[in-house]
Amino acid sequence: MALADKGVELKLLEPSKPGRIEPEDVFALIDSRTRMGAPLASCHYVSGYRIDIDAIGRELRSRDVLFCVDGIQTMGVFPTPVEHVDFLAADAHKWMLGPCASGILYVKREAQERLKPVVQGWHNLSCPDFIAQERLDYKPDSRRYEAGTANLLGIVGHHASLKMLNAVGLDNIADDLLAKRRRLVPGSWPRAMRECTPTRLRLIPAASSPSANRARTWGARGNNLAKRALRFRCG
Repeated sequence: MALADKGVELKLLEPSKPGRIEPEDVFALIDSRTRMGAPLASCHYVSGYRIDIDAIGRELRSRDVLFCVDGIQTMGVFPTPVEHVDFLAADAHKWMLGPCASGILYVKREAQERLKPVVQGWHNLSCPDFIAQERLDYKPDSRRYEAGTANLLGIVGHHASLKMLNAVGLDNIADDLLAKRRRLVPGSWPRAMRECTPTRLRLIPAASSPSANRARTWGARGNNLAKRALRFRCG
């Protein structure tokens, strides 16, 4: 939207199924003028549905369309492949268990020349012997996206959390989370709720009764609940 004044048109994706984005939903929006599929969340924060990153990425690449992924909802808990991804960003404070203001930015090497830095500083420009140059040349690697002094304390904390996660094992973390989901008792869900995705972790209210009543019913059973307009997020 911020690039509308530069002639960039944003197409809004309307999923064919509630709470989930299928590859075909993405492909249906692509035409000869499409330059990027972005940003797609690796996992939707409300429905809990994980997109097929590889399937979407392969097709977009075959059409010379860049692919950008918001990975904050899966990094640290589920495998998040980047083989067919051009750009991926994720903050550390969710599943990666790191400090706020730390995170990761992945840019495929082949895409670096197409993603221009928006900030210039002493760290991301080629400046031999710190002598001012007559032109701006960015460093030929990922340093081009870090204009100034890095968040060193955040990086140390983030490194410690990643080290811990690697010690436990990403597959073990994912398996444990899915096992906890399977142990949820189906009878604990209020009848006034209907399932939005296969996960049973994210629900939206049925159309038959006021959401406030459902919130009270759900809360009375000892569940934590955040009521957001016409939908619930349960945890």
